[in-house]
Amino acid sequence: MGERGLPHAWRDVVRSARRLLVLEGVGNPDNVGGLFRTARAFGVDAVLTGPGTRIGTGVPRVAGGSVRA
Repeated sequence: MGERGLPHAWRDVVRSARRLLVLEGVGNPDNVGGLFRTARAFGVDAVLTGPGTRIGTGVPRVAGGSVRA
């Protein structure tokens, strides 16, 4: 299993992204994973997760390989 890298500063991510998805308060990890997968399909450059967004073990499973830290 891969290791998670150091987190990126959100300001740097926003500055370099042409398309950005911001999630806040998404409580179901399956929904978060689905949003990551959909974001990749639509060419989103980055996803920021805010307070209340649950990132659990189901996110990578549902995202189908679309999640990279």
